[in-house]
Amino acid sequence: MAKVTTTRKIKKEILTNVTGFLDACCQKAFLSGVFFAIGSLTIRGRDMVVSLSTENEQLLKVVQSIMQTRYGEYCEYAPVYNNKVKNKTVFEMVVHCTDAMYDAHVLVNDGGMTLADSIHPSVAEKDCCSRSFVKGLFVGCGTASFPPENSNSGYHLEFFVSRPAVADSLVEFLGTKGFHFKQSTRGDGVVVYVKDSGTVADLLSYMDAPQSLFELENLLVNKSIRNTVNRQQNCYIANLGKAVAASVKQVKAIEYIEREKGLDYLPDNLAAVARARLADTSASLEELSEQFEGLTKSGIAHRLRKIEQIAKKLGKED
Repeated sequence: MAKVTTTRKIKKEILTNVTGFLDACCQKAFLSGVFFAIGSLTIRGRDMVVSLSTENEQLLKVVQSIMQTRYGEYCEYAPVYNNKVKNKTVFEMVVHCTDAMYDAHVLVNDGGMTLADSIHPSVAEKDCCSRSFVKGLFVGCGTASFPPENSNSGYHLEFFVSRPAVADSLVEFLGTKGFHFKQSTRGDGVVVYVKDSGTVADLLSYMDAPQSLFELENLLVNKSIRNTVNRQQNCYIANLGKAVAASVKQVKAIEYIEREKGLDYLPDNLAAVARARLADTSASLEELSEQFEGLTKSGIAHRLRKIEQIAKKLGKED
């Protein structure tokens, strides 16, 4: 069984949520996004048609439904054999209704029928249409990935488009919606991408993909908790190392005094602490303080420092 990737889950959620629930204006915007993503002009016989090629059969079923209910055209699709993509089934749909493409602002007639190079301003007029356009674009040419919980790799969401002018228009459009994407060339196309987990989360919310958003937020929370625990553990280990080093230094000072002068050389209050330290070299300052009524942890530390100073005056080298 093929692995269900993050991208597949997001696209399935988006397509499930839009099926039968798009208003008329949003249907047009959704189609616009899909055709910008995977549409191409081809000649079939005497006609110039728009064809859609994708591995996502569910997407073509949604397009098929919209085309039939909105424009009265039943668009068939079928697997494309002898395709270059190994171990994957690619489907192709042919759309003969050029009026629908002009209506969705995917085609322009500038001395001849051509694909539009920029996103039409009408897409941005209503928030619902803008969201529908981005949904159509993502299910057509988008990918996303979340790192495993135990990985330090980044978060990634991208749109892959074939024409630089479309990429420029998309970056500008997304910027007006508060999403700041970058772009770079890849092969024969352009990648419009973002690697910031916050932006990825905001875009999932914008595309009405709550389950995918929950998965991402859960991952971020778990990762944050793990990082906090790691920081606390590292801090504990560092403090433990300092405590051990301090204890070794204290014991050496006490043993030097004992060897050179005897512990009775020390004032009674310091001698008592010295004997307690020798009796338990691994005890913490707090554990030592519990052996003396009214003596705090800082008080123990102060007396141990005094002992080290006395050892130094007697000639002990560091």
